[in-house]
Order: sequence, then C-alpha cells, then structure tokens
Amino acid sequence: MDSHRVAQQRVRTLPRPRLLDLYLARGVARSFLPAFAATVAVLLLERALRLIHELAASGADVGYFAPLLGRLVPYYLELAVPLAFTAALVLLVARLDESLELEAMLSSGVSLARIAMPLIAVGAVLAGAALLIGGWLEPHGRHGFRTLKAEAVNAGRLGDLPPLGLYQPDDDLAVTYDRRAPDGARHGVFLWQRLPGGEELVITGRATAVGFDAGARVFGIDFAAGRYFSLGTPQPYSIDFRSLVFRQSLQLRESSWRRGSDPKELTLSELAAEARDGVRGHPREQIEIEIYGRIARALIVPLLPLLVLPLAFATKKGGRALGVFLCTAFVALSRHLVGLAKNFAEMGAGPPAILFAATVGAVALLATLLFLSSRNLPSHSPIHALLDPVSKGMARLGPGGRTAPVLRGHALMSYVAWEVGKWTLLALGTVMLLLQMIDVVEQGDVFVKRAMGLADVAYYAVVRLPAIAQQATPVAALGGAMTAFALLASRHEITAIRASGLSHWRVLAMAAPVSLALLALTYALAEWATPASQVRLAAWWQTTEEAPDKPAERARWFRLDREIVRVGAASPDGTRLTDVQVFSRDRQGRIQRRVAAEHASHDGTGWALSGVEASGFSGGSVERTRRELRRWTASLEPEDVVAFFSAAPAISAADARRSLAQAAPVDQAETVYATRVQRSAAEPLAPLVMLLLALPLAYVPPRAGRSWPALLYAGVGGLVYLVADGVLTVAGQVGYVSPVLGAWAAPALAGLIALNVLLFTER
Repeated sequence: MDSHRVAQQRVRTLPRPRLLDLYLARGVARSFLPAFAATVAVLLLERALRLIHELAASGADVGYFAPLLGRLVPYYLELAVPLAFTAALVLLVARLDESLELEAMLSSGVSLARIAMPLIAVGAVLAGAALLIGGWLEPHGRHGFRTLKAEAVNAGRLGDLPPLGLYQPDDDLAVTYDRRAPDGARHGVFLWQRLPGGEELVITGRATAVGFDAGARVFGIDFAAGRYFSLGTPQPYSIDFRSLVFRQSLQLRESSWRRGSDPKELTLSELAAEARDGVRGHPREQIEIEIYGRIARALIVPLLPLLVLPLAFATKKGGRALGVFLCTAFVALSRHLVGLAKNFAEMGAGPPAILFAATVGAVALLATLLFLSSRNLPSHSPIHALLDPVSKGMARLGPGGRTAPVLRGHALMSYVAWEVGKWTLLALGTVMLLLQMIDVVEQGDVFVKRAMGLADVAYYAVVRLPAIAQQATPVAALGGAMTAFALLASRHEITAIRASGLSHWRVLAMAAPVSLALLALTYALAEWATPASQVRLAAWWQTTEEAPDKPAERARWFRLDREIVRVGAASPDGTRLTDVQVFSRDRQGRIQRRVAAEHASHDGTGWALSGVEASGFSGGSVERTRRELRRWTASLEPEDVVAFFSAAPAISAADARRSLAQAAPVDQAETVYATRVQRSAAEPLAPLVMLLLALPLAYVPPRAGRSWPALLYAGVGGLVYLVADGVLTVAGQVGYVSPVLGAWAAPALAGLIALNVLLFTER
C-alpha cells in the first residue's frame, strides 16, 4: 500500500504543461510552419537555379531537373528546421513585445528561464524531426540524387552533338563540326584521335550522321566524303575517301549502384548495425563520424532558444532585422562548427565522440552564458548595450523615423519610391546574407580539407559576392516591393493616394525608379562584375586544390578563327601555353595545315611559338618543316585563356558575341552563346516583372481579410517565374528551344499575366 501511495505521489509531482507553456508553444508553432515553408521554398529555389546550370554545364538531360530537385528535398528540409525555428522565435518575441504580453509576464514574476522552458521543449521535438529527416530520409535522397544525376548525364550524352560543340570524352578523342544542312548532313566535320601506339589520326569531311546510338551505346560518324590523315609517325600520309564509318564505344558513368557504398547513404539504424557488425566493410571511425555528426546537428536545435531569446530581446522593435541577422549567423556558425568537428575527425585529430561532444558542449556553453547574461533584465542586458546603437539606427527606417529624400514638386513620388527602395535594399541585404551563409556552410568541408584559414574563407566570400548579388536581386525586388505595398495598404496610405485620383499606373510609375535602378544593377553585375569575379574565383580555386584531389591534367580543345586548337596546359596568367596544335582549315572544313609547337608565349603584341613543326596537306602528300620560332596571328588574348581554362561558369554578352564570331575560344554549341546574348537584354527585366507582380498587394483592403490570395499570387508567382526563367534559359542553351524563346518567353509571359491582373484589379 505504501509503495502504491509513493507511486501516486510521484505522478502528482511530475511537471505538467501550464497554460503559459501551451500558449508559448502554440505561438512558436504558429510562426514556425509558415517560416518553415518559406525557408524550404527559398532554399529549393536557390538550389534549383544552381541545378539547372549544373545540368547544362555537364551536358545532362534537362528533363531530369524536377526529379533531381525532388531528391534534394530531404536535405533542405533538415537544413530548414533550425533556420525556421530561429525565425519563429524572433517573430514570437516580436509579437509578445508589441502586444505588451512580454512586459506582463516579466512583471508578474515569470523569469526568462521560465519563458524559455516550453520553447526548449518545442526545440526538442523539432530536433527529433530533424534527426528523423537527416538520419533516415536524407540518405535515401542522397543516393537517389547521385543515381539519377548519373542517369541524366548519360541520357544527355546519348543525344545529338550540336554544331560548334566539341565532344571530348577523354584525352584521346575530339570531334566537332561547323553546321547542319536542312537535309541533315553535317558539314565541316573534324575528328582527331590518338591511337595507343601514339599515332594521331585526323579525319575531315562531310557526314550524314554525327551522334550517339543509345541502343548500341556507341558514338558514331558516317562520313560521306573527306580526307584521312595519319600524323605522329615517321612517314605521315593522307587518303581521300568517299565513305567511312567511325564507331567508338561509350564509357558511360555507372547509372546505378548499391546504396551504402558511401556511409552518407546509410540510415542511422543501418549505421548502427554497421558499427556493430561491419558487414559492408567501412572503417569504424567513418561510421562513428556519420552517426555522431547527425546527432550533433540535431542537438543544436534545442539550444537555439538560449541563443535567440537574448538576442531577440536585445534588439527592440526597430532592430528586428538585426536580431534575425545575428540569430541566423549563430545558426550558421553552430552548423559550421559541427562540420569542422567532422573534418577534424576524418583527419584523425581525435576520437569522433570526443570531438563532437566538445563541439556541442562549446555551443551549449556559449548559449548558456549568453542566456545567463540576460536572464534578469533581458531588455537591458550587456547584449542590449552593445546592439542598442545599431538598433536605433535601423529604427529610423520605420514609419516614425523615416527621412525620405524629397524632390521638389514630387513629394508623393519621392515617398513611394523611398518606401519601395528602402525595403528592397533591406531584402537584398537579407537574401544575400542568407545565400552567402548557405554557400559558406556547404563549402565548409572543402575549406577544412584544403587547410584554408579565415582569410581564405573571407576571400572566397568576397569573390562570390557579385554572383550572389546577381542571384539575389530579383528575389529582393519581389520581397521589397511586396513589403512596401503591403505596408502602404495596411497604413491606409494607398487609400489616400486613390482618393487623390491617382491610378494604378501612376503608383507603378512612382515605384518604377527603384526597379530601373535594379535593372541597371543586374546588367552591370551580369556583364562585368560577375564574369570577372568568376574567372578570379575559378583560377584561385584551382590553385588551392590539393594534389591528391586534383584530376589528371587534360588537354583542352577549342575553336578559334576557323582554326581548331589543342592546348595541353596554360599558365595561371594565360600568357604561356604548352603542347599546342593548331589545325587550319579551308571554307569547306578541310585541313590545310597543322602547326605543332612545344610552347606558345604572349609578348603583349601577339603569340610566339617555339619548337615548331608545321605540316602542310596538298593532295595525297604531306610536307613537314621544322623551325625554332614562328608567329601565331590569332585573336586569342591572355584573358580569354584564363577564362577558358578556369572554366568560369559566367560570361558576358560581349564575350558571347566574340565566341559566336569565333574570335574567342569556343567549345560549346552556338546556342549557348546565342542565348547569352539574348539574356543580356532579357535578364535585367526581372525587377520590373517583380514590381508588376507585387503591385496588387497595395490595393487589398487591410480589413477585408483577403490579403492571402494576393500574397500567394505575388510570392508564388515570382518564385515560379524565376524557376521557369532558368529552365527555359537552359533549354535555349542546349537547343531544345530557340535562343530567343529561351531567353524571352518567361519575362514576356509573366509580364503579360501581371499586366492583365493589374487591369482586372483596376476594374
């Protein structure tokens, strides 16, 4: 009987959720769900834009885009949990502060620790969800993504070789042709092959078919007429032929493999079984690293309230953006620290359990110290004293402290433009910061493996900044315009504007200067800043690559001034080339001369070849001459060499035009450069399209309760536009649609839809 009473007493003393706990938990959950959905959408959008360009660069089939993106969803779901939880905590504190509920809690004796307890409990639940996603769903998604991407690359290779494109499956074969006739014949076909004995074969002429046989898994060319050359032997020769068939088996990447060959593809239960039995033969340390790494990432989530609450309290109403920035920075830092622990464990710096425990312990200690420093009077903590000047500066951007510049005679226009511009600038900074942090976190493993310090990471971030700014500009244009118009409507300022007789189009004209400024910024980034920074980044990235990770040096082929050039290697500054072969052709694509040189150097006025062997072809004879030095009159510039050999992903429209004229190195299809030329005028229109999509928000009555349809229309419409624009651009690059359609279809269609919606709204 006594034991029964003791058990009942223990049940009675167990802590039960109180009304305050349920209220706080419900409040953070209500903010978490939309924040989680928005974060996942932004992360997937950013990855979608990168993925379509990766598919284009690897020659993969773009039709695999949607399935590949779907395989990545578990990874971004797990990544979005701490980010969305952080945003939900900041929003909860903001709501409690604005409704004076926070003051009521503190004045009634509820401590900050008491407020944090239910939030930590919610964090524990979310940690379990993150562990479930990262421990079981993400490994299957990782395996599916790798398998499907290999299949997409193979499917892309089993397509048709486009004109001007260079097919180079290995260092012993290169194929290209000039143009395709209406009857399907290929003119100006060039094939170079090096045989195992060192003999070089060159075949030129006209072909009835150039491409890949998916059934036989071979690459083939059916020559109708041409000339066959044998080089690299003591007695070179040439033969004219009327027909010739060339076939080579494809060395396709493995399209599928058994899941588990990589420990990252194993679930937590499979990892635990592997650590116990070792059936798959993975090193035990590697298995432990995966187990502890996934658990450590999940354990960070319940600690977030201890980090976020003091920062959110310290940044009052005008500084919520600062609070979000600092909280997100802490989330990124904690995730990066877990990545560092993983890399140190892989390098054998210590037992994985101790390294991960020390990392989680350090984050917990930092969170606890930060929390304890603010537990008594959170709004006047040491953190508040440090952040208060910054918060006051940001508060001046609010309605009560705005200092909008006014043009004489255009006060209303200045005010509307200032509101849209202010929020667009804040959105641009926020989106750039988010993308920058995601980029740095994803590259964390590489930074550690290459022994990069903080200076190297900072340089990487700075050089990546133009590309990130270009990517963030349309999103910021949408977010800034939506925020500004929604606030104008909620403060009834649009009502006053409409009462003065101003139409939709006048309001659109007032906000247009901001979009025009973003248009100019996008053009400047796309044409100058991003291509230059990408060249510097690619060249620097190659120099930091460790020798064991570097792929074997491979000769590069390109077309230049109707010549076809093979270069073994190039110096980092692009002024020196080694192992150069230049094939000169006539207008029918037949080879007239081959010049082989040991070295080529640029002296500021042109190229000088050294160690030269020239072979002239006339009829069936081959005339060979040797000389020590020879000038090479080519339009090739050292900057072209650096950009080409660094494989920079971005080029300007001016470089694309030079490539179309073959005045710069070309190894891709003509459609790639033609699409880039069209994009130079179409891409900057994105801010204007976003402004048109966001404007209906200004005309939703604030008390009508119908703002959600307008928010969904503007937000989802803008995101769909960006993804569709990227997909159509890649489709134009690979030749699925014409370059004009690929570049202009999305902005034209989205603009027309937005204009029709505005006309309907006006009525």
